[in-house]
Amino acid sequence: MGAGGAAAALVAFAAAAPARGQSETASGGWPVYGGDAASTKYSPLDQIDRSNVSRLELAWRWRSPDNDVPAVRNVAFEATPLMIGGVLYTSTSGSQAAAIDAETGETLWVYDPRSWASGRPPNNGFLHRGVAAWTDGPDRPLRIFLATGDARLIALDAVTGRPIAGFGAGGTVDLRDGIPRLDGTA
Repeated sequence: MGAGGAAAALVAFAAAAPARGQSETASGGWPVYGGDAASTKYSPLDQIDRSNVSRLELAWRWRSPDNDVPAVRNVAFEATPLMIGGVLYTSTSGSQAAAIDAETGETLWVYDPRSWASGRPPNNGFLHRGVAAWTDGPDRPLRIFLATGDARLIALDAVTGRPIAGFGAGGTVDLRDGIPRLDGTA
C-alpha cells in the first residue's frame, strides 16, 4: 500500500470512530472516561452550536466537599465526571466521591474515605482524575469505583454512595496488599 493508501485508511477509521461513540452516548450519557469504550471523546449532542453559544448562561455551580477539609489544599480540579442516568459521578482532589443531579446541581451524596488523613501524596499533591462505573447486568446495581490517594479501591452503591459490603473488606481493597514495603512488611 502506498503512502496515499495508508492515509486513506486512517481517515476512514477516524470517520468511523464517532459512529461507535454515537451509539453509546446518544442519550447524552458519558458512562466511562473518554465517553465510550473506545475513548473517542465524542458526543452526538447538538443543542449548542455557533448560533446560540453566545447566549449560554450558568445553570448551576457545584461546591466541592474538599473545601470543608482543612488538610486538603485544592490546586486543581482535574476529574472527568461520568454522566449516567441523569446523574454526574465525580471524584474530588482529596479522593472523595460525589453524585450530583445533572439538571439541578444538587449533591445527592458524598463519600469521604478520609484518604487525605494519610497526608499529602508525594507526587503533585491532592489530585484525582475521576471514578469508574460498572454493573454486571441490567437488573444489578450500578457500582462506582474510587481509587484513593492512599492506595485503596472502593466500590460504592451508585444510589446511596455507601460502600458495597461484598467487595473486598467492607467495600474496600487495599491495593498495597502483597507488595513489599521499605520497612520489610508485605
